[in-house]
Amino acid sequence: METILNIKTKKDLKKKAQSLASELGVPLTTVVNSYLKQFVRERKLVLEMEPRISDSLMDKWHKISLEANKNVSKKFTKATDLVAYLKI
Repeated sequence: METILNIKTKKDLKKKAQSLASELGVPLTTVVNSYLKQFVRERKLVLEMEPRISDSLMDKWHKISLEANKNVSKKFTKATDLVAYLKI
């Protein structure tokens, strides 16, 4: 027997989650049910997010890197040289 679960969340978060679920080929309901089943099965709540650079920021970084086409600092072959450089 199924039931309806109503939750409040930010509209933008819901749209992003629906979009990602759609990209993966599953409805958002499947994602939520999967998390609920894991919560019940493991009897623990895991709240973590791995830090990730956004695609737009990564694109900007690549563009800057390509435009600059040079290193910010010189190459180091020895750790002692790097440490000495950083102390300057």
